[in-house]
Amino acid sequence: MGANKKIVFFVVISFSLGSTVHSKDIIAELMQGTVATVADAARLLYYSFNPFTNNASNGKKNIKNREKLNSQVQKLLSSNVSQQELSRFLKKRGIEIVVSNQAITRAQFAKTIMRRFELDKSFMTSVLGWESLYYSDAQQLGIFPSNRDGAENISTKSLLKAFLVAEMLSRN
Repeated sequence: MGANKKIVFFVVISFSLGSTVHSKDIIAELMQGTVATVADAARLLYYSFNPFTNNASNGKKNIKNREKLNSQVQKLLSSNVSQQELSRFLKKRGIEIVVSNQAITRAQFAKTIMRRFELDKSFMTSVLGWESLYYSDAQQLGIFPSNRDGAENISTKSLLKAFLVAEMLSRN
C-alpha cells in the first residue's frame, strides 16, 4: 500500500470511529488536492476537538463536558455555520485565527497546529510568537519538509498530512 493510500486509510478510519457524517465531507474536500484555505484549516481543527476522538477519561464530569462540547462541535460543523462562529470557537481554545476563504500558508498552519496539539516549541517561539518561528519548530519536529518555504500556500493534501503528523506527535 502506497504512502498516500495509508494516509487516506488512516484518516478515514480515525474520523469514522467517533465523528459524524460531516467528517466524510471535509476529508473528501481535502483529498481533492486544491490550495487550502483558512476555512479548510479551521474546519479540520474543529474535528480535532470532537470529544469522542480524543483521549479524555471516562469520569462523570468529563462525560458531561464532552457531551456539551460535542453538541457545540456538531452545531459548528453544520453547513450553515458562519466563519465568525468558527473563529470564536477556536479563540476560546487558544487558537486565534480569522476564518476566511483566503489561502493559508504553511507558516500560518504550523502556528495553529502547534498551538492546538501543544507541541514543543523553542524559547524564541514562546517569546516572540512569530509564524516563521512556529514553522521552523514544526520542520524540526518533522511536520513539514525542511526544503519548503513557510510563506508558500499549502495544498489541502499537505494540510491533512501535517495535521496527522502533529496529532501523532501529540500522543507520544
